Amino acid sequence: MSFRVSTTHVDATVDPMSPYSVISQVSVSSLRPSFYGLCFSAPLTLSLDSYAFTVPINFVISDSPIGGKDLVVGQDFLAFCVRAGIQVPGLGIVASVLPLETRFAPPHTENDNISVSSSTRLPSECLPTRFVQGTSTTSSSSPSLAGRNVPASVSDDKLREILLGSSSKGVRCNIFTNDIPKLHQCAANHGVDTRSLTSAHQCTIALVFHVMSGQCYHSSQIACRHVARDFASSQALSTQAFDIVCSASSKLLKLDHLRLVAKALGVEKHNRREILSALRMTCRTGKLSPHSPATLNPCPPADYHLPDPNFSAPTLLQTLRTLTRPVLLHIADTHMIAIDRYTSTVDTLRSEIVSHVCRSRCYFNFCSIRDASQSD
Repeated sequence: MSFRVSTTHVDATVDPMSPYSVISQVSVSSLRPSFYGLCFSAPLTLSLDSYAFTVPINFVISDSPIGGKDLVVGQDFLAFCVRAGIQVPGLGIVASVLPLETRFAPPHTENDNISVSSSTRLPSECLPTRFVQGTSTTSSSSPSLAGRNVPASVSDDKLREILLGSSSKGVRCNIFTNDIPKLHQCAANHGVDTRSLTSAHQCTIALVFHVMSGQCYHSSQIACRHVARDFASSQALSTQAFDIVCSASSKLLKLDHLRLVAKALGVEKHNRREILSALRMTCRTGKLSPHSPATLNPCPPADYHLPDPNFSAPTLLQTLRTLTRPVLLHIADTHMIAIDRYTSTVDTLRSEIVSHVCRSRCYFNFCSIRDASQSD
């Protein structure tokens, strides 16, 4: 048996405990040299003796080596196998009649010398995780889904790169760059819709709010998971971001950049000392100014809760049908959905809002739409 990505044979290992399939950056570069991003979409084919099974997969790209392999096949692909009734004991796929979480039995491995996470066979540094809320943490370490303790300096380093670093790509892209295309890419990696924003300052303000309000913690986007995995709550992430900004020297964080932070958080001060004092107060109170430009950004407050698990596209559409055109326009503006406000019909507005929410580009999801309908 063998695996192919598109039409190219790859050296793969199967990890039934990994929620996602992961591909190495080297493999992506050989498959599509000009590609840049955090995820790579391509058909993954499992070739057996008498047939082949192909599934479109959205791979997470790992900059780190994956134990000498081109890719790791995770639960996303294996779940399709189970649903199709395919059983391959050699890959760890067992009877499909079992509950989903127990359908996978970890296969035997010939190489146990690779440094891996305690709950998966992925190397720890390239493991994409979902963070489990409500887990306690200490001042010296933070937990992640992988069950390992991450030193506080690691999470601090990630945020420092974003807020003070010089990287212009990937999950640690600095948000104060003047390169608008890179800012749009960075925003897309975090699920922040900046398509209607035309200046670098506007994009930076949206990203500053995204990180410092703590809403990055709640997102399902790859870049956000990379940052949020080391924090116990959105408040912890937000506090860390404020600490980094408020303790940064003028050399690391220029006054112009600090003023953008202030503008994003509704702080109406101009000199460095006053801005830092106001930011510390904002961090302690956890309250943003109601006049903040950031309130126009499609981001929830720091204490935002995840959407109603019963949310569905039909439910959303049913709610939207009760709203008038002005309310639909207000929702589109609040979520920064690119529409023509003068020619867009009610049906067009509904369609764009549903598309925006259901494609996981939105943090509010159903909750904000429901609130708008109740306040109308």
